[in-house]
Amino acid sequence: MSRFPARSLALLALLLMLGRLQAAPTLAPTPALLGGRLLDATTGEPVIGAHLLLSGQDARTLVSDAQGMFLVPNLQPGDVVLNISHVAYEAQQRTLRIQEGQPLRITLLLEPLVRSATDPVEIRVERAPSVHRIDAREIDRSDWQDVGDAVRTLPGVLVYDEGGQGGRKTISLRGSKPTHVRVRVDGVIVNNGDGEAVDLGQIPLEGVESIEVHPSTQPGAPGGVVEITTRHQVGTPFSRFSLEGSQPNAMSASASAGIAGIGLYLQGQRSEGDFRYVDERGLEQRRINNRRDKLSGLLRFERTFTSATRITSSISGSWGEQGSPGPLYQPPTPEATQLEQRYRSDLTLEHNWGRGISSATLFAGARNRSYRSPSQQQLPGSSEPVNHVPADLKEEGRHAGIFLRHDGSPLPADVNGAAWSSELGSRWERYESINQLSNGVAVSQTEGEVDRLAMHGELYGRVQRFALGWKWRAGVKARYERLRDQHPGETDPFEDGWVTGRLHLQAGPRQGGWSMHSSVGNAVLPVPFTSRFLIESMYSLGNPMLDPERVEEFSGGMALRSDLGPIRSAVTLDLYHRRTRDLIVWRRNFRGQYFPDNVGVAEADGIVLGITGSHTPWHLDAGGSFTWQQVHNRTHNSIYRDNWVPFQPAWYGNVQLGIGASERLRGNLAVRFAGRRYSTESNLDPLTISGGGLDPYGVLDLGLERTIRMGNGSTRLVVQAGMDNATDTRYELLDRMPMPGRTYHLGIKLERGHS
Repeated sequence: MSRFPARSLALLALLLMLGRLQAAPTLAPTPALLGGRLLDATTGEPVIGAHLLLSGQDARTLVSDAQGMFLVPNLQPGDVVLNISHVAYEAQQRTLRIQEGQPLRITLLLEPLVRSATDPVEIRVERAPSVHRIDAREIDRSDWQDVGDAVRTLPGVLVYDEGGQGGRKTISLRGSKPTHVRVRVDGVIVNNGDGEAVDLGQIPLEGVESIEVHPSTQPGAPGGVVEITTRHQVGTPFSRFSLEGSQPNAMSASASAGIAGIGLYLQGQRSEGDFRYVDERGLEQRRINNRRDKLSGLLRFERTFTSATRITSSISGSWGEQGSPGPLYQPPTPEATQLEQRYRSDLTLEHNWGRGISSATLFAGARNRSYRSPSQQQLPGSSEPVNHVPADLKEEGRHAGIFLRHDGSPLPADVNGAAWSSELGSRWERYESINQLSNGVAVSQTEGEVDRLAMHGELYGRVQRFALGWKWRAGVKARYERLRDQHPGETDPFEDGWVTGRLHLQAGPRQGGWSMHSSVGNAVLPVPFTSRFLIESMYSLGNPMLDPERVEEFSGGMALRSDLGPIRSAVTLDLYHRRTRDLIVWRRNFRGQYFPDNVGVAEADGIVLGITGSHTPWHLDAGGSFTWQQVHNRTHNSIYRDNWVPFQPAWYGNVQLGIGASERLRGNLAVRFAGRRYSTESNLDPLTISGGGLDPYGVLDLGLERTIRMGNGSTRLVVQAGMDNATDTRYELLDRMPMPGRTYHLGIKLERGHS
């Protein structure tokens, strides 16, 4: 009797447990995320305002944003059909398989509609025809080493090289000073208050999603803007590795990987230097201490919390070491060393309200640089000491700030409409310097540090109307800036503010493939730290009485686009007039010191012609540009009136041609050329005192590329070989910064997945 109840109880307990398990609710599948981007298959530009219809059990309708991106959260597992339509592109339909809990990222290339002469013209709303763009697809298929190599192919862009691979690369846009060009990375200005031109070789190209060049003067950017956007990550894993070696004695490598919204990009370069070159007299010389080592990296994180809210964050840095020449332009010095580190971080919170996107960005950064040149050194191969002026320079800069932005909805392509955007920003900077020259003989005017607080507000409005058979677009931008400079012990800090603006007009017939555009704008460039508060030494001194440089520009032109079957072509023609008042240049006083001064007025007039074309069946891509300009001193009553401004040739340009027997085998040809620079007729730069100058040059680069796809096609191996400077071994020869002449390079790339 005692064993029966125990068995009964055990059986009853087992039945209750089975009943509870059977009654437990079934776990719902984990929702998935679909994200992507729409790009023009010809230009690589984002496709704005495309309609996307998602059919299936999760039927939805959405529109691509100003970056061509779209996001669909909370999808159930299974197959869905995505239909894409746009007035200017061929419709697409894709069947996608959504897996439980896994994000899916896609990039779709939309083919522009083939147009006849009577079809309506589609004018880009967010971008004027004179604004040029390079996307990730072009970057991935190129052999460019840095951002400077990429933008040198664009119309109106002139790149200044300093000594070959690993050297500084700064740019001028349509005759502007390199210091006038603003560089922004993810919307944050990179240019520091020290007023130096941005070295585009310090930005890791491996992590760049797109580069936009706005060559015209606009508020906050006297010489134009270079907009750099880092790569977006939605979730698809990817990896990439590349290695390239070149002769003479240089090597570069890059690596990147990403997963779950995190992307890491690394890039390094090494150049041994001490190469041989032929000087102006035709004699073979040896470059001393031209070594350069660079390492740059970018870590980017992106996460979407809801269908409308996204957070992104990035940390980047670069480290570089090189020999002479240093900041004093001393002769090549065997034991001179310059070290430089740059760091940048930002955090952006973005929310899509349906009728616009609002964002807040916090950013901070730092730059440290030191230069050392001992007084006694040994020449290579010699036991005799050589005396030099000793130098020990140290500079530190820090900055932080916040930007608040709102971008209204994009203008529709085929109806009347209006849109607006706004930006508020505040930026704090500190510059510190320790300067010891000629056995410590130096006088500090600022106790080594300067603080700057800069604030700005900007409002931009756009409107579109159809009238008289034409499509009209207009944009107006207004900006207010204010800054305050102060150094320790100063009782009356410098403070100033100004209002600038820009008006842009664009029009084209509804029947036809061309459009016209014009713009007028002005900008003010604040006086750099190092010009107003530079520590006085035997070499140079500052000028606290400097006025800001003020720039006005008028430009206009036409754009023509033709799509006839497999042949697509585009032509742009721009004319510009830029006037710079209170131009700051370096002059020499009676003691032989260089000092900055406002010299009056400089004017630049020019014409820029750009042509691109492609033939799909032949795998042919071609492009080129030519710029003619006159940049002169127009200071009233000056004995140097009408003299040339240095660094600016009267003409320059480039030609690129790529052709392949198939997509897997491709040959590339590039030509770049420029007229004479550093004219001895100029009075506006100390480099011309010795009569130094750069003769006209024409450089031919040749390359061959072989692509091998492996596995299911998601992995590919690319082998590249080429020769640079095939025609001109004395390319851009200057006494203290000679080029290494002809170079040969061989590289490989291994890619898996999509970035």
